[in-house]
Amino acid sequence: MAMKPLYWTRIQYKTPKPQKPASSDSETEDDTLVGDKIEEQEDVVDGDALEAEDENKENKENKNDDNISVKEEVEDESTNKSLKKKRGSKSKRKRKRLSDTPLWDELEEEEFSETEFVDLFARQVTQPKKKEKKESQPAKIKVAKVLDSKRSQNVGIFITSQHLDIADVENAVYNFDTSVLDQEVLQQVYEVQGTEGEINVIRAQQEAAPDIPLDKPEQFLLDLSKINEFSERTACFMFQATFAEDLGLIHGRVNMMQTTIELLMTSDRLKKIFGLILAVGNYMNGGNRTRGQADGFGLEILPKLKDVRSKDSSFTLLHYVVNKYIEKYEGADAGTEKVELPVPDPYVVEKVSNFKFEDMEADMKDIEKNLKICENRSEKVIKNSDKEHLQPFKDRMEGFFVQAKEEVTKENENLGVCKKEFDMVCKYFQFTGKGAEVTPYDFFSLWSPFCHDFLNIYVMEQRKIVKQRMKAAEEKVKKVQEERNVAKKTKEAGGLKSKLKDKLKAKD
Repeated sequence: MAMKPLYWTRIQYKTPKPQKPASSDSETEDDTLVGDKIEEQEDVVDGDALEAEDENKENKENKNDDNISVKEEVEDESTNKSLKKKRGSKSKRKRKRLSDTPLWDELEEEEFSETEFVDLFARQVTQPKKKEKKESQPAKIKVAKVLDSKRSQNVGIFITSQHLDIADVENAVYNFDTSVLDQEVLQQVYEVQGTEGEINVIRAQQEAAPDIPLDKPEQFLLDLSKINEFSERTACFMFQATFAEDLGLIHGRVNMMQTTIELLMTSDRLKKIFGLILAVGNYMNGGNRTRGQADGFGLEILPKLKDVRSKDSSFTLLHYVVNKYIEKYEGADAGTEKVELPVPDPYVVEKVSNFKFEDMEADMKDIEKNLKICENRSEKVIKNSDKEHLQPFKDRMEGFFVQAKEEVTKENENLGVCKKEFDMVCKYFQFTGKGAEVTPYDFFSLWSPFCHDFLNIYVMEQRKIVKQRMKAAEEKVKKVQEERNVAKKTKEAGGLKSKLKDKLKAKD
């Protein structure tokens, strides 16, 4: 008999745990019934029994149907023969099982606690969630797109990323309010606004098909064009915001040059430095009949001071000048916060050397030109605006123009003064340069390396002085401690104990 495969599955239960099985008596009765059924099935399947039944059927057909008694005898005989054949076939199968019996014919299931097994291995059956029926969504509304695909995409991304609302743009433009929409975003809106051709195409589409709504980028550009003089208002607003910064850059450069020139012409410390350079230079030229004594020197000498070295090449002429200045004019204040660098800041001098008066004058002219353009735009806005949108634009811009013109005039005057002061400092140091006209680069490029080298040596010497003073202070403290130790030992030698010992010895 072929074996069926055994598949393991996890036990599942939906309701309470299964009850314990019925009593053993009922189980034995069920087993008996099952065994009888199995034997009956085996008898039916048995080949010998089938043959006997076939023979009985043939005999029954040949007999006379009217002779009932004879028929019963024949049936009894056929029944006895079939029972004998069944017993014979069963004994044959038993002998076969003894010789070659599979495990599963002999194996019996062991008893176990079904309740405990269910507690350990059963799992609650999860009821599948009923899928909610999706509500039928209305079909997407068709929108009109007239812009170029790339242009439309760029405008759409900009609107979405900045969370732009046309009401915020109107508030910023009409009321100069950048609390919600800052100047940077407003500048980007100004740059992304639609051209005249794009606006005409969008309006034509809207007039041709008023029932079809415009796509988001098209609608935004159209709303932007409806703001009263948006382009002119925004341009004036942005110029006002950047005017102070642009003018401040020029003012900073002019002021930096004026401060440097003033320091070169009025610094007593710098005069002392130049006096030392002149003195050592004349001393070095003292034995030269050709050169003789000089009343001054050219600025081209300044970068060359570090190239004049001592006999052992460990010291330069610039080192000597710095040391003598500190020794003679700073004295006890050297190494403290009371002293100041006697030459201009080298980083400032380097910046000033790159300034050009031509560039600063050109920048001032650009500012004046843009200021005039902005004033014309403002007049256009005031002329084309209704009463609702006229203020605060009119008052704000008119006040701005008055102040801006004053500042531009003042800065032009400062630039002119700076040019005159530069000419004066060149004459003060008797610097002529090589070209027809002396530029800031020609003059300050000689000062820049000298100031850098002087600063490095000056800082190094100040640190050296601080270290020497610290070392001297440590030695002084050490000397005082040693003197205290010597005094203490001397005092201990003639102390109270020694006096008592002397008295005791005297008594003895």
